[in-house]
Amino acid sequence: MIEGKKEKKTVKPVTVKIDDFRRDLNQVVADSGLPPFLLEMILGEMLSAMSRVAEQDRKQDRESWEKACKEKVPADRREQGQACKDGEKDG
Repeated sequence: MIEGKKEKKTVKPVTVKIDDFRRDLNQVVADSGLPPFLLEMILGEMLSAMSRVAEQDRKQDRESWEKACKEKVPADRREQGQACKDGEKDG
């Protein structure tokens, strides 16, 4: 690497990550030897847990967004209800 220049790190696209995940999950399911009704139960429990985590992430993202908007939008605009409009590119 030349001093003062950073190497560009290759990032795997999300679409490739999804394909890889599906392939790997299919392989795990096939190798598990478990009957479909048990796989359905296990995957359902996992989906419920992931849904709870996703909901927490959405709430945290909303709180962070609204806090960032309040810090960027002048007080007079906030009093008029103009802070954090949907589609606003602040934050």
